[in-house]
Amino acid sequence: MHRDTPDDIRLRNEAIWARAELLEEGNRLARAAQGARKIEVANQLDSTGFRRPSDPDESHRPQEEDAQA
Repeated sequence: MHRDTPDDIRLRNEAIWARAELLEEGNRLARAAQGARKIEVANQLDSTGFRRPSDPDESHRPQEEDAQA
């Protein structure tokens, strides 16, 4: 039967802590990315909560199409 040496235990603990730190960092980055997406979407909305047209002339196109019909 193999007995863990103090070095084995120390290395295993270091690996566990390193993994936990990476998971925390990954979660932090994911939250930051999610926040950035929310800001990006919010910046695309007008005051009524609808998406603004990406092209300024786009807001006139439906009216022009209706006028032609």
